[in-house]
Amino acid sequence: MQARLVPQTIEEEERCIAMGLKDPRQLLMLDDLVSGDDAIFAATGVSSGELLDGVRFLGGDLVETHSIVMRSKTKTVRYITAHHHLEHKPHLVMV
Repeated sequence: MQARLVPQTIEEEERCIAMGLKDPRQLLMLDDLVSGDDAIFAATGVSSGELLDGVRFLGGDLVETHSIVMRSKTKTVRYITAHHHLEHKPHLVMV
């Protein structure tokens, strides 16, 4: 896994430097992103890809999502398919 920060303002760039990054735009490798042996990674697909399916609208107020959760210490990988009933989530606004 790799990442690169893209500061949008001078303030964001200065914050990155204050947190210890010499070059805020450097390519960050896995060891730069996570230290130790007890990390958790979680992701939910928005659009379908090789790892996860995207959000599926099943009709009515039912939506299906696909997520993955990984824990490094136990080497556990969980795939989660969830069904969301939007009528019970009034804080979500569907456009």
